[in-house]
Amino acid sequence: MSYADRVERIQPSLTLKINAEAAAIQADHRGGDAVARLGAGEPDFATPDGVKRAAHQAIDQGFTHYTAVDGYDGLKHAVREKFRRDNDLHFQDDQILVTCGAKQALYDLCQTLLRPGDEAVVPRPYWVTYPAQVTLAEAQTVYLDLDAEDGYLPRAERLDAALTDATRLARKRCSATRRQCGAWWRPTGAATTTSCRR
Repeated sequence: MSYADRVERIQPSLTLKINAEAAAIQADHRGGDAVARLGAGEPDFATPDGVKRAAHQAIDQGFTHYTAVDGYDGLKHAVREKFRRDNDLHFQDDQILVTCGAKQALYDLCQTLLRPGDEAVVPRPYWVTYPAQVTLAEAQTVYLDLDAEDGYLPRAERLDAALTDATRLARKRCSATRRQCGAWWRPTGAATTTSCRR
């Protein structure tokens, strides 16, 4: 079978490969309990009882049909209230999009914003699927190297060097958690370096 050119440009999932190798080591007891499976990001605990009860209740109440693509109203309202209460951030429901996870949200963002010839700045180290998301959007990945001694925050001069007239998207890291968490969108070419190490 032949695939579309865009699919041929990406590599097989390194996440799934890492997960399979860790599972094999764990299964044949070479690593025992010392194996930390950091591939797929799957929780190492069972679904909490309260979540299971709520799922059963939703099924019993007939909440079993497709929802709106951007999330159903009650959930969007709950997300909005969480941001207001916990983060002092204020949004309207139509500014909230609910996805199955961060990977889907970032993939959707790339597909929505990036065009052939655009550039997306991805901090390195990065989650292994980020460059593939950019490639599938037919854009180019520009890597922004981050260092441990800077707390994995970008140096302003490195960020400035990575940004060009072709930059349409730049991923950023949460300064509090050091986790990949979002993106800057540069519709006008303007960018901020307020979260940079100077």
